[in-house]
Amino acid sequence: MKIIYSGRVQGVGFRYFVYSNALKYQISGYVKNLFNGNVELVINDDSRNIKVFLLEIRNGNGYSRILNEESSNYLCNDSIFRIKYGG
Repeated sequence: MKIIYSGRVQGVGFRYFVYSNALKYQISGYVKNLFNGNVELVINDDSRNIKVFLLEIRNGNGYSRILNEESSNYLCNDSIFRIKYGG
């Protein structure tokens, strides 16, 4: 699954927030900033914790503010979760 988040999601600790929750809920995949100011989240959606993880992300970290999210099917074979750098 791939989700693009827009809003106040860069420069507010959002990627680290996503990363720490992915570890907490044992989600694999990655999160990265995009050049247009959005954040891309790619996850394996076979985890039983996926719904609670995504709800946690939508609620934000107190600094982020998601205005829109677009999800699509995407094959992710990552076995860990990481923060990617380089837009």
